[in-house]
Amino acid sequence: MKLTKEQHAIINSTGNIKVNAVAGSGKTTTIIEYAKARPRSSQILYLVFNRSVKEEAITKFSNHGMSNVTVETAHSLAYRHIYLGSHYRLKHNGYKAHEIIELLHIENNKEKYTEFIIANHILKMLAFFCNSDKNRLQEIDYLSTITDRKARAFVNSLYPYIEQKANILMSKMDKGEIEITHDFYLKKFQLSNPTLSYDYILFDEGQDASMVMLDVFLKQKATKVIVGDTHQQIYSWRYAVN
Repeated sequence: MKLTKEQHAIINSTGNIKVNAVAGSGKTTTIIEYAKARPRSSQILYLVFNRSVKEEAITKFSNHGMSNVTVETAHSLAYRHIYLGSHYRLKHNGYKAHEIIELLHIENNKEKYTEFIIANHILKMLAFFCNSDKNRLQEIDYLSTITDRKARAFVNSLYPYIEQKANILMSKMDKGEIEITHDFYLKKFQLSNPTLSYDYILFDEGQDASMVMLDVFLKQKATKVIVGDTHQQIYSWRYAVN
């Protein structure tokens, strides 16, 4: 396959680079050729966004005989570092509002379904924190995620309470008192300030990267390549930054 001038420039680059690769631009070919051009003794991490892309990439690199390339998603990487070999138990499908009400002893304040609304905001606040690059729950601005005026006023009136309960929930997970969520072990991975032993890290679908993923990526000493289409944001509900 004949490569374009732009592809050659990426493949021959020596430092950290950010590549804006629109759909149909031969992105996968470029990534494979970039990896092939690196020394075979080097260790390369290829970060992708979901499991199906991961499986496809593993096959492609294997077909090129590139055993020095490890393919992971952010969650699979965090899972290996935090969950495997730990005392934690995993809540595969996450918590529901009624479970939070019971776990955190949230009481109804005479308004119908109020405890369910509060429980949902506790879950959303914790998810927002876990996908952020912040170190403490108190550092996030959860109100900024709420667009509905009445909902915003409701959360604002109960913000300290919701924040306190979210912290308690997170503490219970951390101590192993209750099952942990996928978001939790990803956050714990970021907060552990991991050092990944790779010479090159290629971050694909950069437009779908949340701040928690980017924070881990950017702190690594490896040569970093982030690839993404700024016009295409697929997982926008997962707090991706574009």
